[in-house]
Amino acid sequence: MVIIGICQNNLFCFEKYIIFVGKNQCKANFYSFIMEKTNTEWISMTDANIVQTIGRFVKQKRLQTNKTQGQLAKEAGLNPYTISQIENGGSVTLSTLIQLLRALDVLYVLDNFKIKDEISPILYAKMQKNKRQRARNSNNTDTSNNDIGW
Repeated sequence: MVIIGICQNNLFCFEKYIIFVGKNQCKANFYSFIMEKTNTEWISMTDANIVQTIGRFVKQKRLQTNKTQGQLAKEAGLNPYTISQIENGGSVTLSTLIQLLRALDVLYVLDNFKIKDEISPILYAKMQKNKRQRARNSNNTDTSNNDIGW
């Protein structure tokens, strides 16, 4: 384990790192460190290593919830062999992984796949330029004639 920093009394753990986090600045440093470290590790890993990491994650969460492979398999609607296979670094289908995550109540790991609607800075600047600056007086329409404009 590596101790990254100390700020006040708050302790955060991430995998093999222990990080003390307090004020907002330290939290920002913590999150930027984690994102940088995580992205670097995922990029440098082979596909087989990523599958093994996912398997270790599933096993860790299963053990944290004090479930056997058989119990998890029954809750997920899978064969116990499938649970053993993924925990030992075997590949499984995406739908099987989703079933496992649901049974372990850790679907939050899929939050990174949410698509966020973002607007480009150029489009935002154009929208701000076209934004109404003043109100107009709407008394210039004459409705006394009852002419509908034909």
